[in-house]
Amino acid sequence: MKERNFRFIGWAVVVSMLVVVVLTTSFFVTWCGAAGPTTNPSTTPVQAIKLTTVSFAPVTSVRTYQFIPLLDKINQNAKGQLRIEFRGGPEVIGMFEQGNAVKNGVVDIAYVPVAFYQALVRGSDMMLTLSKFTPQQERDSGFNDILVEMHKKVGLMYLGRGSGAENAPGAYVFTNVKAAKPEDFKGKVMSGGVFANPFVQALGVALADMPLSDLYTAMERGTIDGFATFTNQVIGYGIQEKIRYVVDHPFYYTNNAMIMNLNKWNSLPKSMQDLIQQTIVQMEPETTRIYMEAFEKDRAKMFAAGVQKITFSAADAKRFQDLAYEAKWRVEAQKNPEVAAKFEQILKKYGLR
Repeated sequence: MKERNFRFIGWAVVVSMLVVVVLTTSFFVTWCGAAGPTTNPSTTPVQAIKLTTVSFAPVTSVRTYQFIPLLDKINQNAKGQLRIEFRGGPEVIGMFEQGNAVKNGVVDIAYVPVAFYQALVRGSDMMLTLSKFTPQQERDSGFNDILVEMHKKVGLMYLGRGSGAENAPGAYVFTNVKAAKPEDFKGKVMSGGVFANPFVQALGVALADMPLSDLYTAMERGTIDGFATFTNQVIGYGIQEKIRYVVDHPFYYTNNAMIMNLNKWNSLPKSMQDLIQQTIVQMEPETTRIYMEAFEKDRAKMFAAGVQKITFSAADAKRFQDLAYEAKWRVEAQKNPEVAAKFEQILKKYGLR
């Protein structure tokens, strides 16, 4: 009897040990399965892609002021998968060095006028400055495709404008000459700010080109009779104090562009590439609104300082504006005939040339 009891107890101990082993193994397997995210790619948390960007203008400028909300919206839409860090303006990377900085990977993205890096992408300044398209037309017509192709050849990706040509305020001629018609500028001395040099020369003036920072003193001393630039630049440098008139017939349009290092662009997942481009389109009405509000405020400041409008007759206004486009077209087409031919084909398709 004792022997049978010992046998029973012995078997019970063995069975109990087997149960413990089974339960322990089951718990270990279950625990390993729960720990799976460390090895299962489908559930691994995505690490945010980080990009850096700069602007050609100080953070206090309307140009940058309209750019930052776009960055914020991209970051918001990316929901932690991608983040663009704004590093600053020309105090971080000089405005004329930003194109090369993006190409060389010093910074991933820049918001900068194409005129500032036109030595890299020849003909791009012609297209953006002389475009009369809406942003959507630039995408639909093949205009953007040409710019993307041109930028890719030098290691850049063209992402789009800060705001569209049709919606962005143009450049103006600011002067102390009370002109009644375009011919009244003949023989005067003016600065064209590089981008408008062909136009002011076509007006028959003597060219005295200089940086924006020198215009205040030049107008104060009478060294020049006028200059061409954008309204925000006049207010930014306080030059409204030294000018009497603005020829109220705008020409050209903003040629700012958002560019990105091509290798960095190609490294992004397709979903993030699409998100960036879709957000740029989504934000066009908002960035344009910001810019237009600032433009109207600058206009009000200019007129409050005593600047008066010069308004030509309808015929003279058309000649004035046509001359601005044709003069620049001739110069740029000689420099970049292939780009001019492609651009002209698109313009003709839309009846704009």
